[in-house]
Amino acid sequence: MGTVLAGLHTLRVLAGEDGKLDAARDDAAKRPLTVFGDRMVKAYRHLGKAKRRGPAHADAAAEVFRALADFHPAAETPPATLGEAQQTEFLRGYGTQKLEYELAHRKLLT
Repeated sequence: MGTVLAGLHTLRVLAGEDGKLDAARDDAAKRPLTVFGDRMVKAYRHLGKAKRRGPAHADAAAEVFRALADFHPAAETPPATLGEAQQTEFLRGYGTQKLEYELAHRKLLT
């Protein structure tokens, strides 16, 4: 699930929104249900905003948006809470995927 949050964060930045996410990341690692719902709803809006920023942003945002489906867990809704081991895995997945997006789209995320 951390990979999903990294994708949602990247979409937000590609759309020109604030890139600060540390507090939400830590909150999502503990209580994913409270954080993911709103962010998933906004993903489509962020995709549209990124597309309006030009072809490079549009292509990058479309790639990230499509990847969200691959990263999305099979459960219909995120769990209300995560245990300590699950939080560690969440943060590891988030960090790894966020770094991949930063390397792939460095110029667009600044």
